[in-house]
Amino acid sequence: IILVFLVQGLLIRILPKRYYRIIAFATVIVLAYMSFNIVVYEASDLASHHRQIGYYRSLGWSFAVDHDRLSGNVLTAVSYWLVSFLENDNWYQTIAIFIIYSCLFSLIWKVAEDNEYDNKWLCKTTLFVTLCFSYYLAIFAVRIWIVFAVLALCFYVDCVRNKHKLLCWSIYILCVLFHYATLLL
Repeated sequence: IILVFLVQGLLIRILPKRYYRIIAFATVIVLAYMSFNIVVYEASDLASHHRQIGYYRSLGWSFAVDHDRLSGNVLTAVSYWLVSFLENDNWYQTIAIFIIYSCLFSLIWKVAEDNEYDNKWLCKTTLFVTLCFSYYLAIFAVRIWIVFAVLALCFYVDCVRNKHKLLCWSIYILCVLFHYATLLL
């Protein structure tokens, strides 16, 4: 993981700024691929998510209705149900990592663009964020980190850029329906 981030930082530093989004996208693809092949520990939250996905795979949407899954985090139930159509439960964390790191790198790019920061800043900031942000924690506690990354991007677009207010407020509401900890953020 560290090697992926260091190579990313080196490429950001030596290539022109316009290549940042390509480097970030390639990094997201590599991280998502790696997350697909992770070993899931039975005591982890991710194993619980996989069990839920398995229930949806075998019982369908009726599992949500019959077991009162819609009174809680509705979008979590929807995400389990949608992933249940895929053959492998590992798609859950793969999609999550794709969303999380795409939002983080997009946020970094937007800040750099708005403030006209150079490659040196992009390199340092990307390395700082990627090396401080726990990749494994993002995999094993996926829902809260999806909410965190999506909210961070939306807060920036909404509060700093003053753009897309309706879209951002819609996403805030959807985040609450995905994980109640959104109310604390």
